[in-house]
Amino acid sequence: DSSFVALLPVAMITLFFHGGTVIAVAVARRRRNFSAISLANLTGHLIGIALSLLLLLLGAGIWALIAMRVLIAMATMILLVGQLRLWISPMWSQSHLSSLLRFAGYSFADKLFENLSYLSLANFIGGLYGVSTLGYVNVAMRLIEPLRGAIIGSAHNLSFSFFARDNDAPDRLAARICVVSAQSAWLIAPVFVGLAAVTPQLLPVVAGPGWEPAIDIAICLAIGSALAVPARLIFTALSASARPEFGLIANVSSLTVTLVALVGLAPLGPVAVGLARLAGDATNAAFAIAVPVRTVPITAAARLRAFLPAWACAGMMGGVVYLGSAYAFSNFGIITILIAITIGLVTYLTFSLLFARPVIRSILQSFSPPIKNTISPRP
Repeated sequence: DSSFVALLPVAMITLFFHGGTVIAVAVARRRRNFSAISLANLTGHLIGIALSLLLLLLGAGIWALIAMRVLIAMATMILLVGQLRLWISPMWSQSHLSSLLRFAGYSFADKLFENLSYLSLANFIGGLYGVSTLGYVNVAMRLIEPLRGAIIGSAHNLSFSFFARDNDAPDRLAARICVVSAQSAWLIAPVFVGLAAVTPQLLPVVAGPGWEPAIDIAICLAIGSALAVPARLIFTALSASARPEFGLIANVSSLTVTLVALVGLAPLGPVAVGLARLAGDATNAAFAIAVPVRTVPITAAARLRAFLPAWACAGMMGGVVYLGSAYAFSNFGIITILIAITIGLVTYLTFSLLFARPVIRSILQSFSPPIKNTISPRP
C-alpha cells in the first residue's frame, strides 16, 4: 500500500527522543537519581500505550502501532528531563569521551545488537516461515513486548542504584545480588507467567478473531520473559561494576540459539517461532546464572537459589490459572480474565507462603521503616 511509505520516516522520529532520553538517563545516574529514571520509563510506557490504544479505537489501524513507540519515547524523555530540570545542549569533549570509551563502547554495542536482533529476526522469520507467520509473531509481540520493555527498564534502573553503592565491597555486593534478585524475581515472574496463562482468553479480545496461531507464540514469549527478565539483573550488577560486556555476550548467545532453533524447528510451523524465542530467553537466563564466580561474587548455585522459588511458585500458579481458565470457567468472556487474575493472585501468595517465605519476609523488611531507638541514654 502506497500509504505505508510514510511509516518508516514517522517511526524514525523515535530516534530523536531516544537520544534525549539517553543523555538524561546518564545525568540521572550521575546524580544517583535512579527513581526518576524508573518513574519516567514506567509512566512513559503507560502514557504511550494508552494513547496508542485510543488511536486504535479511533480507527488509526497500523498507525497506532507506529505511534506507540514514538509516543512512549516522547513521553519518557519529557518526563525524565522535566524531573531533572535539565537543559540538553550539544558540546564536544574529547577527554570525557576517551574516559568513557570502553564502557560506552560495550553498552552501545549491546543496545545496537539488541535492536538489530529484532530486525534480523523479523527478516529471518519472514523469509523462512512466510509473511503470515510474521504477522502472528508481531501480534504476539504487541501483547508481550511493551510490558517486557517497561519492566526491564524499571528493574534495571532501580536495581542499578543498589548494586552501584556496593561494587567496591564484594561481600556486600554478593548479599545485595541475592536479595535484589530474589525479590525482583518474586515480583516479575508471576506477571509474565500469569499473562501466559490467560493469553488464550486475552489475545482474541485484544486482536480479534483469526489470530489463533499467535496464542502459542505469545505464551512462549511470556514464559521466556519470566525466565530472562529477572535473570538479567545479574548483568545489571556487572554493568554497575563497569563490566557491561557480559550483557552483550548474553544477547549474542541468545540470538544464536534462537536462529538455530528457528531452522531446526521449522517443520512445526508458527509455534516454532515461539519455542525458538523461549530457547533464546532460557539461554540468556542460563548464561546469567553460569557467569564465572570471579566475575560475580556469588556461586552459580546461589544465583539459581535466588531465582528458583519465584520461578517454581509462578509456574505452579500458572498451571492452576491455565487449567481453570481453559476448563472450569472458560465461557464467561472478559469475566474469565478477571476471575483468572484473582485466582492467580491468591494462588501465588499461597504458594509463596508455603515455599518462598524468606523472600516475602525480605520484601516486607525492605518496605518497613527503620525502628528508632527511643531510649534516652543515661546521664
